[in-house]
Amino acid sequence: VLAEGDNKIYQYGEFKDGDVVEIGADIAAPSQVYLLLTALDANDNYVNASYFYKKISNRTLPQVEAGGIVFDNSQAKWDTINAYIYDESVTPKVENADWPGVAMTDCGDDYYTYQLPEKFADCKHIMIIFNNGNGDQIPGAMQDGMTMKYADKKLYNGTKWMNYPGYTPSDDPEPEPEPEDPTKLEPSRYSIIGSFNNWQGDVPMYETVALETPGVYVGYIDGLSGHYDFKVRADKAWDLSWGAYEQAEDRTQNSQINCSVDVAEGERLVVILTTTLFDPAAMLNPDSRIFASDFTSEELIELWPVSFYTFVPQTEYTFGVVGDFNNWSNDIELKDVYGMGFYFGTVENLTPGQTYEYKVRANGTWEYSNLTGKFGMNPEDLAMLPIYCGVEGEENAALCAGTENCWAVNKQASEEDIKATL
Repeated sequence: VLAEGDNKIYQYGEFKDGDVVEIGADIAAPSQVYLLLTALDANDNYVNASYFYKKISNRTLPQVEAGGIVFDNSQAKWDTINAYIYDESVTPKVENADWPGVAMTDCGDDYYTYQLPEKFADCKHIMIIFNNGNGDQIPGAMQDGMTMKYADKKLYNGTKWMNYPGYTPSDDPEPEPEPEDPTKLEPSRYSIIGSFNNWQGDVPMYETVALETPGVYVGYIDGLSGHYDFKVRADKAWDLSWGAYEQAEDRTQNSQINCSVDVAEGERLVVILTTTLFDPAAMLNPDSRIFASDFTSEELIELWPVSFYTFVPQTEYTFGVVGDFNNWSNDIELKDVYGMGFYFGTVENLTPGQTYEYKVRANGTWEYSNLTGKFGMNPEDLAMLPIYCGVEGEENAALCAGTENCWAVNKQASEEDIKATL
């Protein structure tokens, strides 16, 4: 313990892969814990990661046998928890009951349990949907249930379907190796060093080739709070370094002026080194770029800027793209590969010359699921109505599809219908 008081500070020291670090055992709910991890990668660069945890309650997870399921209701806060279990791979379909299934057992502390019936002992594709019998369900409407085997012990912890803590499936086959990630990054020769790590150890920077901006390098640092000075340097040495400049004629390498930044708690510091000159619209118009190869090294050094910004990374949403190419389902994940707050992904196996329609959505859903699931509407009854307000040319504009934006009534409707609607 490094400090006592309202905010107790701990230092855990060094640990290695496989070590388990328990945090929050001596704190009361609903206290928050901020965890900062610092590590050296294979290239002796310092890498930081930070996390916030909130202790929801001092609860004890109920015990279950093989085939047991636990549902944590601390997030959903449903009044009733039903488990609908089924296997559609056999004929006739096996299910524990007609929809919405069977009410789970309330074990207190927002935990509910259910034991699979023996009728599922020979089933190979068991699926589970949790619901409150009122239109809300996990997974969402029109989505397959979560999978398990008859002998498994499973927990839905409020956000994730997982093995019950301490339970390891004995008959699971060895997992197949994950395919090589095309977004895997290799550190460049450039890095960030500053007062945030006592000017010892470099934070790597990566060329943003995935964003089609060659010659632009980015690195980021989490877990900061306060005022910091820093510079960018090449090859972890001071022969070539870049900082801040008071005026244009002073923009040379090995500037004696540090970059300075104030970072609020929870913010991420993003640092960008640009060795490619391009128009501000270059992200949208790649042909407008002027590349570093057009200049001599002496000219280029005069033009290399270091820029930086801070922002709070969002953790509420995941993003994906759906369209004609995947039948508007099975979202293709978009990743914030460089930690900059920009998300991108790749759609493969498209037909050259063919036009595709697509959308980006958050958390793999949109209002259609609510209307057909929660509110039980017939999909054939759903349609989008244009709303006109008398602006010239509005008939040529895109359809306003924000379901929360307004409530409109046809002025040609009868007075009785208008009053009934409003």
